[in-house]
Amino acid sequence: MDPDFKKRLERAVGKDSVETEIEGLQPHKKQMGRVPEAVVNVKDSRQASKVVKLANRFRVPFVFADSSGLLTKGENRVKRGFVLNFASMNRIKETRILDLLCVAGPGVTLDDLGSALKPCGFFFPPDPGGSGGQSLGRVVMDNAPFPAGIKYGATRDYVLGVEVVTPTGEVVALGSTTLKNSSGLQIERFFAGTSGMLGFPTEITVAVKPLPAKRSLCTASFDSRKKGLEAVGDVLGSGVTPASLEMMDRAWARTCAVLETMSGGIAFLLVELDGHATAVKRGTDVVSRICRRAGALSVSRTSDTKKIEKWRRKRRSIEGFVSEDGTLAMSMVVPSSQVAETLDQIGRIGKKHNLTAGTWGFFLGGNFHMVMVAAPGKRKSTEETLAEVHNTVSSLGGATNCSEMIGFSHSKIRTSKESSLDRVSLAIKKALDPNEVLGAGRRSHRKAVQS
Repeated sequence: MDPDFKKRLERAVGKDSVETEIEGLQPHKKQMGRVPEAVVNVKDSRQASKVVKLANRFRVPFVFADSSGLLTKGENRVKRGFVLNFASMNRIKETRILDLLCVAGPGVTLDDLGSALKPCGFFFPPDPGGSGGQSLGRVVMDNAPFPAGIKYGATRDYVLGVEVVTPTGEVVALGSTTLKNSSGLQIERFFAGTSGMLGFPTEITVAVKPLPAKRSLCTASFDSRKKGLEAVGDVLGSGVTPASLEMMDRAWARTCAVLETMSGGIAFLLVELDGHATAVKRGTDVVSRICRRAGALSVSRTSDTKKIEKWRRKRRSIEGFVSEDGTLAMSMVVPSSQVAETLDQIGRIGKKHNLTAGTWGFFLGGNFHMVMVAAPGKRKSTEETLAEVHNTVSSLGGATNCSEMIGFSHSKIRTSKESSLDRVSLAIKKALDPNEVLGAGRRSHRKAVQS
């Protein structure tokens, strides 16, 4: 790192906030493709603005991170650059229950946000599952899909306002503190889903909801995927509105250690309901009858909050799939009517390449996640597999997650339609990031797009 640049960084945020020792840099090596030159920890928008302006002045690329890792999606394998870490911006600044909103820093974790809201009788619905240690900034920037979206909508629906540091270092306040706002272009919602490529929020105002009085979870196992999907269709047409409607296959269930709670089967359905106690009981009765009528091998139900929370963490965890020998994940969206065909095709593709495919998904227009694990030394085979999966999903009217389609390993499977979308995206990015310092690595991909 340029000594003058480093000295100016230390002057902007304090010497203790600029990490250059290898121990502090090593955790970001895998995601950046190399060890970053530094990790700069910022505590507020003022510090962040100074750092970003310095990066522009010295033309030094950077990416964002929180306590759990990099946030800026894309092809981050660059020759140089640093990480801008906002994990310290983790204060809940204001909770206004009468206005149904909360103002917090991007480093606040979902667990901490939930703990702060619970005594007031409220909660923040977007919860992608897995670790509650995910930051609010990560969830908002990714417009993270979440199982309860079938009832509660999309993450960006809860973004009322954001204070954003742009790629050139300006601090911009967007949005409002009202649930309804039709003034202007609603750019605050635009930033939800940009994955840190156009700036990052230093303060987020989100809408909150009253905690439901009762929750229940109904689980069922089936000896065929067809029966499970038949139950899904019947639940959706029953008049019952689930808080989440999820399905996983045997590989996922085995890895996440949930098989011991279910009897046999190859497809597992999980239906969560919340709301008024009477409505929840009635809905759970309806779901149980539907699953039995569809031929479920076993059906169980619980309203024990602790058990439901344990289930939630366990069934959405992919930690069992992650390994150091080259795990590649791909998330996708397909029409609900094509879920069965998609999963069958994924199974055949995995078998063809001798790879294990585990699938877990939640229904809200057919959104489900797929994880494929490569055997050691089979990276090339894994990339070919992902290419086939991508083409299969596209042919069935679905789409793969764009944030995962811009890395090196996915560059071979982009279609002309996706390239056209990239041209529009890159034009917007060029306008906001003229010096191309944010989300470093996109430039190399841009050459491929332009060619």
